[in-house]
Amino acid sequence: ARFGDAFLIVTPGITIRDRLRVLIPSDENNYYRERDIVPVQLFGELLQAQILITNFHAFQLRDKLKTGKLNKAILKTDGLETPDEMVKRVCRSLGNKKNLIVLNDEAHHCYRRKPEEIIEEVLSTDEKTEVKAREEEAKIWISGLEAVKKKLGVRAIYDLSATPFFLKGSGYPEGTLFPWVVSDFSLIDAIESGIVKVPRVPISDDSGTGEQPTYRDLWLRIRENL
Repeated sequence: ARFGDAFLIVTPGITIRDRLRVLIPSDENNYYRERDIVPVQLFGELLQAQILITNFHAFQLRDKLKTGKLNKAILKTDGLETPDEMVKRVCRSLGNKKNLIVLNDEAHHCYRRKPEEIIEEVLSTDEKTEVKAREEEAKIWISGLEAVKKKLGVRAIYDLSATPFFLKGSGYPEGTLFPWVVSDFSLIDAIESGIVKVPRVPISDDSGTGEQPTYRDLWLRIRENL
């Protein structure tokens, strides 16, 4: 009852999803062999684990009725699959496994906004649009996990992120660490340790003599006159 052998790994996009195939023991380039993580004599047991890697977009309820809005209105249905049907579709490869262990990659994109916060008064128009799109994606992600928990059960969820804090527009002060953070490893330390990429900081330069192009906020400068 304490341990699990079924894992659901959720990513923010298909590129990261495909890169994480190294976590599947049967993959020829898996990290368990390449990095000597698992002893050879135990590799057979590792192969018993059921690992599903998907991107959060798979949690979006799909349209089952390929028909127009009028026909759907007549049938009194929106034509969308139910949350249970979505879970069955996404987790089909896990078979009859229950009580999954969930790993959220880039987990700062998975949240439910604090409802009492009013964001419209403090954000610009562009920021409101960005926040709304980001909030919709976060809602799909977390609602999908709630549906998985309801139908299959979730043993534990591990959030993985290099920036484990609330984003702007989440209803919480921007940059506030998640209350469930286990280790806050600073960005500077991570850069010095070679764990993350070194950020490229733009330099103000209007001389026009450099070999590399200089990018400026052109839209902010010209939009009022268009």
